[in-house]
Amino acid sequence: MGLRRPWNITNHPVYSLATYQGKQVNMNICTSVMPVSKEPRQYAIAIYRRTQTLENAMKANEVVLQYLVKEHMPLVKLLGKQSGRDINKHERLEKEGQLEIWKGYSVLRKVAALLLLEPKSIMDAGDHQLFLYKVKQSSTRSESNLLVFKDLIENNIIL
Repeated sequence: MGLRRPWNITNHPVYSLATYQGKQVNMNICTSVMPVSKEPRQYAIAIYRRTQTLENAMKANEVVLQYLVKEHMPLVKLLGKQSGRDINKHERLEKEGQLEIWKGYSVLRKVAALLLLEPKSIMDAGDHQLFLYKVKQSSTRSESNLLVFKDLIENNIIL
């Protein structure tokens, strides 16, 4: 196996961004996420174009960023490799007992952390749109068994 491209060397966290159409949640997999400011606390998140997540995020006043743990690895194919345009992810996750309510929003159970975010700006970023979000509220639930990019590679989920 050859060397990976520079952008695939990193071992950053794996997140899921929860966006909403009414009470129906759609979730994706996000690996292009970065805290960018302490005061005010802000995050930058890149979202692929032509996705249900982007469509929902463009209309949203709030979204929820979820820091995943290794236990969520089996959900990566559902959340990241299938489109919310083709499948009702809310229904699937609810049926599998994966959802709970936090701050009035459906979110994944057993995540490491949750951040309620408010959009501040959007920028064209090639095949993505780059969102700058202000953190409105957050909750850390665990600091162990965090899901990272390398886990997805080692388990043949990506690359």
